[in-house]
Amino acid sequence: MRLKILSMVIVAWGFGLAGPAAAEDPPTPFCSATPANLTAGVYTLRLSNGKSLDAEGWGSFVNGTPVQGWDFHGGPNQRWLITPAGEGRYLVRSAAVAKAVDASFGWLFTWRTNRGAGQLWKIEAARGMHRLRLAEGGRQLGLSGDIRVNGARARTDTPGCGAHQLWRLTRVSDYREVGRAEGIGRLMSIAVRLNNYTPIRNQFDGSGERAYFKPNDSSVAFQFGARRVAFPVPLPVLEVGPDRMFKTYVNDWNSNWTTIAGESGRLRFGVGFEDTGVEIITNCYNNFNCHVGEPRFDFRNTVLNVFVRPRFDAAAGRFTFDAETRFSTDIAESGPCVNNFWAFLCDAFAPNRQSQVRDSLVRTVDANLTQGVGRAGLELVLNELARGTSLRNVTVGDDAELIFF
Repeated sequence: MRLKILSMVIVAWGFGLAGPAAAEDPPTPFCSATPANLTAGVYTLRLSNGKSLDAEGWGSFVNGTPVQGWDFHGGPNQRWLITPAGEGRYLVRSAAVAKAVDASFGWLFTWRTNRGAGQLWKIEAARGMHRLRLAEGGRQLGLSGDIRVNGARARTDTPGCGAHQLWRLTRVSDYREVGRAEGIGRLMSIAVRLNNYTPIRNQFDGSGERAYFKPNDSSVAFQFGARRVAFPVPLPVLEVGPDRMFKTYVNDWNSNWTTIAGESGRLRFGVGFEDTGVEIITNCYNNFNCHVGEPRFDFRNTVLNVFVRPRFDAAAGRFTFDAETRFSTDIAESGPCVNNFWAFLCDAFAPNRQSQVRDSLVRTVDANLTQGVGRAGLELVLNELARGTSLRNVTVGDDAELIFF
């Protein structure tokens, strides 16, 4: 809690918001109000002058994004998920980023949802509109300064029925929230096995070019509870160096852990690989310099992160996703190209051999996780979770929950 308080103080200071508004707020006449009875849904909130409650910058996944008034356009950063939270209280979150409207320091920001005192609201009907007051303390949501201009900051102040404090709530649609445990969290692990090497020459392939090639021994498997589904991964012999002299094989390399998290509106799948053994074995073929020898590579501390941002593809009429892959590893090379007489030849003829091997592996894994079987599997899950609805938007929360709206 102390960390959150310090963070919000820093945010407020950075935006120049630690003091009162420069312009006088409109008067806040007293009026009677009665508790509203709202169903969970996606709402817009607009003042009588038409200004909409708006998350700055089309919504940001950074904690501390200011909430403001802006001309209405109906975009996701002006749509709000209102969720009953018990005892007449409501949670209000930005549909764009699944972060809660937080008033812990008076000024309103979007912040990671924690259902704390600054994020739970009483919503009341008053004068044909609605007002939102903090369930604890009773201070009321309104705009500060000149409410006619775009960018008037939202804050809490004394309860009343001023023009800056009463909101017309319009229910736009339903939403479907799928928590981590019910949704993507059912994917317990991603198991990657990469191997196309046999130590027995010409065991599977009679050619000299692919003398140590072992087919059909690489796969990607997804574990859903007790159910494991595996898909084959075509792993060709990689070729590096001048005239593609080094035929490069992956030797019995397996992942050994998986993590799933929500991060900046994306799902992050982290896959870690074992450190044992020699992962890359080369065989020099049909080149004058083959007498030099054949390098090998050990990959250590290898982590593959796949970032997935779900979206609706209007042309296809289904949910899909955009993906980005990041691969980090430490490479240790052994063999003739390290600290000996022939090292200069390796550096002359194959100066980028380590990056070539690494990048080839990344492309192979990425093609299968984000374009091949991985894409087909995740798209199936996304569309199954949204099945039976007409919802056409989706966002990812900080806890890897999926919100369709």
